[in-house]
Amino acid sequence: GGVGAAGSSGSSGGSASSGSGGPARSLLRSAVRARRYGAAGIALCTVLSAGAAIALPAALGGALDRVLAGRPAGGPLLLCAGLIVLAAAADAADGLLTGTANARTTAWLRTGLLRRLLGAGPAAGRSFASGDLVARLVGGAAQAGTAPAALAATAAAALAPLGGLVALALIDWRTALVFAAGLPVLALLLRVFVRETGNSAAHYQQLQGELAARLAEAVTGARTIAAAGTRDREATRVLAPLPALSRAGLRMWQIRARSTAQATALLPLLELAVLAVAGLRVAAGELSVGGLLACWRYAVLAAGIGALTGQLSALARARAAAGRLAEPWRLPVPSYGKRVLRDGPGTLDFRGVTVRLDGREVLRDVDLTVPGGAVVAIVGRSGSGKSALAAAAGRLLEPDEGRVLLDGVPVGELRHEELREAVAYAFERPALLGGTVAG
Repeated sequence: GGVGAAGSSGSSGGSASSGSGGPARSLLRSAVRARRYGAAGIALCTVLSAGAAIALPAALGGALDRVLAGRPAGGPLLLCAGLIVLAAAADAADGLLTGTANARTTAWLRTGLLRRLLGAGPAAGRSFASGDLVARLVGGAAQAGTAPAALAATAAAALAPLGGLVALALIDWRTALVFAAGLPVLALLLRVFVRETGNSAAHYQQLQGELAARLAEAVTGARTIAAAGTRDREATRVLAPLPALSRAGLRMWQIRARSTAQATALLPLLELAVLAVAGLRVAAGELSVGGLLACWRYAVLAAGIGALTGQLSALARARAAAGRLAEPWRLPVPSYGKRVLRDGPGTLDFRGVTVRLDGREVLRDVDLTVPGGAVVAIVGRSGSGKSALAAAAGRLLEPDEGRVLLDGVPVGELRHEELREAVAYAFERPALLGGTVAG
């Protein structure tokens, strides 16, 4: 036997705020582990490109010294050409692997979260607005999906500036000391940039979710809005977060522009200081012209640490998006038993069922038996617990106390497929995804 229940699907709460750093880091670690081979390939390509960039100035300097000394420079020039080809090939492979890793990580996050939401059932709709969930699944997963590639690229990309600084020290420690004097200031600028970017990105994504939630609500209730003649008022309500969203987006660009301007002002000064010290060393006969060229190129390479702002910005946005994904990811998924129903009339029993929603007790110690074959209507005013009673019959809602039995078997002990075959629902706003109402 089976039970048919008609009831309200319940109202959805608003969008939740951005998650804490711990769940976001945990989700990103899982994503990195899932795509570890792609991230390793990106890191390898970046390391090869950085190695070629580090070796090239020394090779150029050596070739220049040979030419000035009247010696053949064929070998060093071939080495330079090989290093350039290696860097170009590594960059091309890095671009391909990055695009692939981003797409696959995004798919992994979307699939995992969607399975979690479907497993959680109506609890997802009670905790998050549907439009907000769509925004997290679409935009949030795409931003969080860049994390493994961005993390690998950031870690490996830091090798080129550090290698440039080390090479600078090996050629002439005085030039390296001049450049290193400005690094504490640059580190402070980068730290402030990452913190402000993360906060602004989280705020922007939250506003996006709120706007999407309002739009989804309006689309769902379009007929009611048209019948009530409140279209203009509803449009104003839906678009209310738009000015704040605009300000949040502008704020992100302002942070990026300010940090770029600060790095642009600091790094050329450091390069000029290195060039000046190296020039004095050449004038004193303590450094060759090729060494001067190498010092200048290594200073430019070390100044590439300022370019990390783009990678760090991507990581900050990915972490903020992962925080928003982690919130619905933590929704509890009910477990199911292994029992099947024996042949029976389809008798439904509520025994001491109590349900609390949003801190309010909507059902208290309900005892009710619905005989198999019966048709029962539950009547009451809005909020009296009609939908909660119907939802508890098929575990769309878990009672806080008591049990629900179908032909004497607790519904919590039934196999998932068995329960869904035995209890069917028809909601007040059906979504027909093809087929028929019966299907």
